[in-house]
This record gives sequence, structure tokens and C-alpha cells, in this order.
Amino acid sequence: MEWADVTVEQMMAFVGLVIAMSVDRLPEIDDYWATDPILQHPWFASVMSRTRFKQILRYLHCADNTANVSGDKLRKLRSIVDMLNVSFRQMYTPSQC
Repeated sequence: MEWADVTVEQMMAFVGLVIAMSVDRLPEIDDYWATDPILQHPWFASVMSRTRFKQILRYLHCADNTANVSGDKLRKLRSIVDMLNVSFRQMYTPSQC
């Protein structure tokens, strides 16, 4: 499959699929797109094809490899983690209850 730029909608769908995969864990990524009636999860295929999901997964790169931040185990995801932390603080303020 030839590469096509990822749209905002596709990226949001990709992230949603990854979150859903963390809730319903299966041994292999391909298992989420299984066609066997006993094993199938039709929602995944309705959101995005397996080929497109694996293509985005293969080429998704979030880090500047030239930045040498030793000791930070999340260095390749640091910019995303920092951005999410800021967003989470803006969107949710815990209360007593």
C-alpha cells in the first residue's frame, strides 16, 4: 500500500484504537481485525482497516533522535506526555468528592 498523509480524523481514530486495545488486550494486533465469528471484534474494522492502522503504527515517529536526554525513559514520547499533562490540567480539576 502506498503511503498517504494521515488526516486529523485518522490520527484521532488511530489513538482511539490504541486506547481500546489497552482495554481489551489480545495477543496480536492482527487479532483485533480477525474475521472468525468467534474471535472477531467488528468495531475495529469499522473504524480503520488493519493495513492502514499498521502503516500508521510503522511510520509514526514522535521523537527527535538528535536530542540526547540520558536517563529519561520516556524521552521519545516526552513532548507528547508534556502536552497531554498540560491538557489534562486544563480540562480537569479534582474536587473533594
